[in-house]
Amino acid sequence: MGIQRLKGENTEHDAHLDFSSNQRLKPGLRGKFILTILTIIFITGMIATVLVYAVSLRVLTTELQDKGMVITENLATNSIEPILTEDMISLRRYLFDVKDVEEDVSYVYVIDGKGNLLAHTFSSGFPDALLDVNIPDNEKTSVQLLDTDEGYIRDIAVPVLDGKAGVVHLGISETRIRNEVFKTSKTLMYITILMMVIGGFLSYFLGSLVVRPVYALKKGAAEIGRGNLDYQIKVDTTDEIGALADAFNEMAKKLKSSMEKTRGYSAKLEEKVEERTKELLLLQKINNLLNQGASQDEILNAITHGLTTVFNYDSSTVNLMSSDRKHLICKSYSIEDKIIEKLESLTGLRALNYQIPLKKDSPLTMIVRTKMPFMTDDIVKLIIDHTDNELIHALAGTIARVSNTKYGVGVPLLSGDRVVGVIGIGTREKVSTKDVERLANFAAQAGMAVEKAQMEKQLKEYSKDLEKKVKEKSAQLIQSEKLASLGLLASGVAHEINNPLASIMLCAERLRDKDLDSGTAKIKLDEIITQVEIASNIVKNLIDFSRQSKPETTQININMLIEKTLEMVPFEFRVRGIHVEKDYMANLPEFNGDPNQLGQVFLNIFVNAIQAMPDGGNLTVSTFCEDRYIKVSISDTGNGIREEDLNRIFDPFFTTKKVEEGTGLGLSICLGIVERHGGHIEVESKVNVGSTFTISLPYR
Repeated sequence: MGIQRLKGENTEHDAHLDFSSNQRLKPGLRGKFILTILTIIFITGMIATVLVYAVSLRVLTTELQDKGMVITENLATNSIEPILTEDMISLRRYLFDVKDVEEDVSYVYVIDGKGNLLAHTFSSGFPDALLDVNIPDNEKTSVQLLDTDEGYIRDIAVPVLDGKAGVVHLGISETRIRNEVFKTSKTLMYITILMMVIGGFLSYFLGSLVVRPVYALKKGAAEIGRGNLDYQIKVDTTDEIGALADAFNEMAKKLKSSMEKTRGYSAKLEEKVEERTKELLLLQKINNLLNQGASQDEILNAITHGLTTVFNYDSSTVNLMSSDRKHLICKSYSIEDKIIEKLESLTGLRALNYQIPLKKDSPLTMIVRTKMPFMTDDIVKLIIDHTDNELIHALAGTIARVSNTKYGVGVPLLSGDRVVGVIGIGTREKVSTKDVERLANFAAQAGMAVEKAQMEKQLKEYSKDLEKKVKEKSAQLIQSEKLASLGLLASGVAHEINNPLASIMLCAERLRDKDLDSGTAKIKLDEIITQVEIASNIVKNLIDFSRQSKPETTQININMLIEKTLEMVPFEFRVRGIHVEKDYMANLPEFNGDPNQLGQVFLNIFVNAIQAMPDGGNLTVSTFCEDRYIKVSISDTGNGIREEDLNRIFDPFFTTKKVEEGTGLGLSICLGIVERHGGHIEVESKVNVGSTFTISLPYR
């Protein structure tokens, strides 16, 4: 209906202007001049309007497209980790953050490498038609102009990891720019019409003077059209032409300001993206170390080093919670070497593993309790609140000057809702609230890695301890099996030998009691009795070894027992030329044990030492206490034991001696006696250098 009405009006107007063919318009010279001036003004205004519209639209849409490309490329870069980790929540939040910051962004969506939609910013549902907007195979990026119900939208698509991970699409609307350019052009058209009216009157008198400002205006429009927004139209008049020039100049200023703002937004966005990228790379480095099985110290050092390099702080520490949750322990720090050397020299304390008490209402206690960051510019008070050490209290001002720190920040290391430690920051420059929030977010993510590293460390220690206990129990089981077998053998041997030995002994004693004439016979009988006693002692040792009986305990002075045992073999020492050195610990604790059995242990080891030094040597006996054990060290300078025999010397019947020198039961019996007393024996030996037996007996 509107179109038909407009056509009717045009028809009536045409009829009114339908002059006869004989009628001619004969305008005068002034009319021609006015018509010429008006025509020039009209043409110039239209040209200026068209140029301004076309050039402004081209410049602004180009800037808008460049801005969109920067935003989309940054989105593609920062979407790698969420896409690869399938963190759609972070990806969607990041898309909305970009859309909220940039008013020209109409939508953002991400599809994977198979064309499936991952995330978008459409509140009323994703339009399926956008899935047909793809990147050509031969291009890395694509820009397509879409004609939508909301106006023209430039769809900018950038592949993620060459399209393997997906494609990021960003729609940037030209509506605002087109409206601004249209308003400017419309204003220019109104001004042109106004100038035509004014020019009609002024041209009657000042036609020749109008040409110059119009030319200047035209030139200005051309300069703006070429993108020279710094160009100022100079018109020395205060009429409408001057106003038009001012409007052109103001428009150029606004265009320039808009472009500078656009560049500023892009720069800020790039800066934020760069900061976030550095943080993500640091977290990725920490996670990589964790996955590679790095130690807890390596992970903590990566955190403190990253805080001083990525976040550009002057110093940083990671303090982990103690097992009783009453202290924080400094496990890693990053600070200039000269500063830490001065601080340690000044206080006499080591920074690493330094314990900080969680005092009531101290800043660290508040951080642990509230799980909130803390920031202060009173470093002296912060130092005093960190310790009960009076020396550090007195040196707090000096410590603050040496550390050259003006501001301190503490943020909790969180693993879920659990505080596993505190990150401490020192800096000379004031820290903004945004920086503290950024640091707290980093600490919340790093805390999970720290706790996982702690758990892995504890698991390794537990596994190591368990492995050690398994080895010990295995050795005990093996030894028990050996002893059990030997017990059976010893019981059988004792039963078979004791009876004939008893008969021989009885007969020999009866013969000796008779009045024999031959002195030789009596001597032989004595020798028979002596040898039988030796055999009986061997059998008794076998029985003692196999019985595994509980020792008859009494309070023993180990030094006196050793001295008494040494008195049993002085002849052998003199004959063989063995020098005995003694180093007894004074006030050695008394030991609750069986003196006869322990005396047998010392005697057996002394005899072994004598036999190992046939040509003489040194025997050193020393006693001392260590780790709730009384220790007896017996060293000789004899032949030594071969390395391959060390693990077998306590096996029953194993011996390196000649047949007439031993049965191989001595050390087995010694081991059984010591173990029944809750102790153990250690041996160190080198061939042709000597051996050292260390007997450890626990005391209360």
